[in-house]
Amino acid sequence: YFPEPQPAERISMPIHNHPGSDYVKKHFNEPLGRYETYYIAEAYEGANTWMGFKDDADLEEWERECYRSDNIVPIEKWKDYIANHVSNEGDLYLIPPGTVHGHGGNQMVLEMDTCPSIAGTEYSFFEYDFARKTWNDKEQTMSGRPMKMHLEHAFDNEKWRREPYVKEHLRAGRHVTEWNKEYSRDEYDTLPEMPFTVERLHFYNRAVNDTKMKFMHLVTLTVGTKVRIVSKSDPTKFTTLNRLQSAIIPASFGEYEIINDDGGNSTLVQLRWKEGV
Repeated sequence: YFPEPQPAERISMPIHNHPGSDYVKKHFNEPLGRYETYYIAEAYEGANTWMGFKDDADLEEWERECYRSDNIVPIEKWKDYIANHVSNEGDLYLIPPGTVHGHGGNQMVLEMDTCPSIAGTEYSFFEYDFARKTWNDKEQTMSGRPMKMHLEHAFDNEKWRREPYVKEHLRAGRHVTEWNKEYSRDEYDTLPEMPFTVERLHFYNRAVNDTKMKFMHLVTLTVGTKVRIVSKSDPTKFTTLNRLQSAIIPASFGEYEIINDDGGNSTLVQLRWKEGV
């Protein structure tokens, strides 16, 4: 969060995309690509996300500019190519493979995706990082060489999705799927190629959830101070989540309660696999 306005080149992530399962299998002998979402847990003044190309952007020119720059020479008019979207709390961006994107700053992003680690199995193909310096361990300053890009893979993988497609298909809407006096559940729109869906539980004291013995849940408390997740069949099995902490609920956990002992508005965001075990 930057209380004073800052240049996008300082606070934005690199402009990049991710590969799908077919691509990583072919090129890296990996079984699972990266299918990503951005959930906006908090939005501050100027919250925004870069995603897709502007409708009038010359895509061949963008590729030439990236190769010419190689992230050493700044691309002065990069904003003429990349579309920008205002973010609000609760927004969900769907990021299927090959979609150019980057976190734009002044927002707390909950990234939910199929990447099991940030090291050996994380595949991000960078197109442009604003030719900015990196951390220099020796000097202990931001004076290091700009990051290397992955231009061959990035453009081989690029789907060239434009701003209207992003607005229609990747800015996910949501609808209520369950409501009672204790809690409500809503579910975000998805795409066929995304292997998981995103849901939310809203409650004051208590909500109920169920893996149905086949769905792994990945849950994060985005609103509220603290909750307990308790097995209904065996209350000795439980865990506690503080705000913005996450937990993996195995498919074998079955039905469980989410309890806010102190009361207060709470929201639990959940990633759920579409196909269970």
